[in-house]
Amino acid sequence: WQFATAGNLKFGRGSSKLTTVELQKLNVFRPLIVTDTTVIALQPASKLIADIRNSGFSPQIFDACVPEPAIHTAKTSNEFARPLLKKDLYE
Repeated sequence: WQFATAGNLKFGRGSSKLTTVELQKLNVFRPLIVTDTTVIALQPASKLIADIRNSGFSPQIFDACVPEPAIHTAKTSNEFARPLLKKDLYE
C-alpha cells in the first residue's frame, strides 16, 4: 500500500499539543476537521477541538465520514468545505 501526505505528519504521545502551533505556522484560523461522529464523541477528539477553540481558532467540523466512503460522501464533504474556502480567501 502507499501513503502520501502534503505536509508534516506528527504522531505519538503529546503530538496533539502541537496542533495549534502548526495552525499558527500555516496561518490557518478556521481549520476544517474531517471525521465521523464516533471519533468526535471520543475524549481525545473532544479535547483536541477544545484546545483548538481555546487557542483562538474556529474549527469547522465535517463529521459525516464513513468507512470506505461512496462518491456521494466525498461530494458532500466538498460542498461543506467550498463556502469555507471562499470565505477565507476574501477575509
